[in-house]
Parts: sequence; structure tokens; C-alpha cells
Amino acid sequence: MSFTPEHIEILEKHREHWLTLTTAGYMRNLDEPVKRELQRVFNEAVGPQRFTLWCNDCVVDLVRLLYTNYDQRVLIDKGLTATAKRHLDHIAAVEQRVDDLIHEYLTKPEAGATTFDGLVSAIVAHAQPETPPAPSAAANKLPARKRRRR
Repeated sequence: MSFTPEHIEILEKHREHWLTLTTAGYMRNLDEPVKRELQRVFNEAVGPQRFTLWCNDCVVDLVRLLYTNYDQRVLIDKGLTATAKRHLDHIAAVEQRVDDLIHEYLTKPEAGATTFDGLVSAIVAHAQPETPPAPSAAANKLPARKRRRR
């Protein structure tokens, strides 16, 4: 099963519901015809599964599963994984910053690096991979168990 051009058109038309759900944590104005349309796309593209359309939690599951599958398939079709996409986004940001630094160096030396070595140092410093912060010791501790009284 896969997403047809008709499915893609429907999903892109209603993508704002998925974006609201992922960013704000809720959905609004998802009327009955849209729910039925998304249910049909899910059954045809992902697999047969019945969601109760009057149940808000069930509709959230429908939208979440449908768009998660869609986004994964789109990335797979493009030959990318989510990790590769993050890396490509990071590379694009670094390239943009390097262009900005070179532009500053060529047009306004007082604003940025004043020497070529300073420019290279600024580029190298910005291109370093981002490392996630180490988890604190408190985050690794499990909460103490309380004794139950009888």
C-alpha cells in the first residue's frame, strides 16, 4: 500500500490539523467530512483500521498515525531518513552562516573577522557539530519508593 497522488493532495490540504496537533497539542475545526476523508486515505494507504470518528482521542490517533506514516514514506521515497534530514538541515544552516561570515568579511571588516585567519576561525567554530548536553545525575535517579502502611 502506498500514497497515491490523490492521497497526497488530500493530506497536504489538511496538513494544518497535523501541524496544530504537533505544535500546540490540540486540533480544532476538524469536521465530519474531513474525518471521513482522512479515514478513507488511512484505509487505502496505510491499512484497514477503523477509528471512532466521534471520539476525539481516536481522531487524534488517526491523524497522528496517518501523517507519521505519510511523512516517513515521503522521506523514504526521497531516500532520506529523519536523521539524514536533520543532518542536511544542519549543513544548510552552516552553509548559510558561512556565506554570512564571508559577506561580513568582504563588506564590513569592522563587524566581523578582520583577518582571513579570523574568518577561518569563525567558520570552523560555527561548523562544529552540536553535542547534546550530558544528562544530570539527578535525571538518572529513580524516585525513592514509599512504604505502604497497613
